Amino acid sequence: MTTPIVSGYPDFGRYQAQATKLYAKASLTNQNTNVTVNLGYVGDVSNIAVVMRMTANSARISMDFTMDSAGTINVGNHTIGLRVGDIFTRTVPVLGPYCIVTIIIPTAGTGIDYSFVQAASPYASMYNSSTSNVILSGYNVSCPAGATFVDGNVVAPGPASFFAKMPAANTFMDLFTVDEITAVKTFLCRVDLNDGNKVQPLYLPAQHVQLTIQNNTAGALLFLYSLTTDVGLR
Repeated sequence: MTTPIVSGYPDFGRYQAQATKLYAKASLTNQNTNVTVNLGYVGDVSNIAVVMRMTANSARISMDFTMDSAGTINVGNHTIGLRVGDIFTRTVPVLGPYCIVTIIIPTAGTGIDYSFVQAASPYASMYNSSTSNVILSGYNVSCPAGATFVDGNVVAPGPASFFAKMPAANTFMDLFTVDEITAVKTFLCRVDLNDGNKVQPLYLPAQHVQLTIQNNTAGALLFLYSLTTDVGLR
């Protein structure tokens, strides 16, 4: 029999864990092949706090939730993409009784630190190594003519707000995510002189974020921008 719990997901176990459990923790360096991390039975908890830091190259992390320990009956998935320098500190809901994590390594010599811990609530603030919800921020940043690229180092999926101020015509800012394996960019939004000085709401996927500042004038100009996430999802 299953009983409803706070997260809205069923309790797949016969009891509810009362103590914080460490499922897995490691620091990998010079990794050349994919890594499988079996978290085992997670059906007695509702949330897992995931903390990861990409120390070299990039990786795709796939959390597969299954009905059996062998991983043959998949019932849910969380996928996270990290590029070098990125940090991910979020709580994810449990989607099934068992969880198998696959770290996909596209390039030899990859490094990643990770930990998977039972979370006491749907919010992972207590496990967060970051003290701010700011992903990107710049105040009067001087950008020369042409394109300037600004990379975020926090991967924070969920609701976010993007603010930008354009100093002149023929300038704009584009926000992208960057694929961790192919480096292909996915367009999220653009702010130009017509709609500058306002907050643009958007929803961020669990991937690396990059800002392109386009200055199509003859000289350097000063730009303002910020990308922040909903603190309630930390």
